[in-house]
Amino acid sequence: MHSSGGACGSQSEESAVNATEVGTTKHENMTVKQLVQEINSQNLQVKGLSKLKKSQLIDILMNSE
Repeated sequence: MHSSGGACGSQSEESAVNATEVGTTKHENMTVKQLVQEINSQNLQVKGLSKLKKSQLIDILMNSE
């Protein structure tokens, strides 16, 4: 599927995927309280922050990066 010319491109894609996985893992290891503190420290304006679920908080942090 990949040509020899595409090998270089796939390496950079793999790096991007690995970086995303590391970020997700980092956030998944945090508690809800820590996630809320991280969102507040980044000055992100989120309505109903205290009512959001952990997965939603992680999505907010991942989209802000």
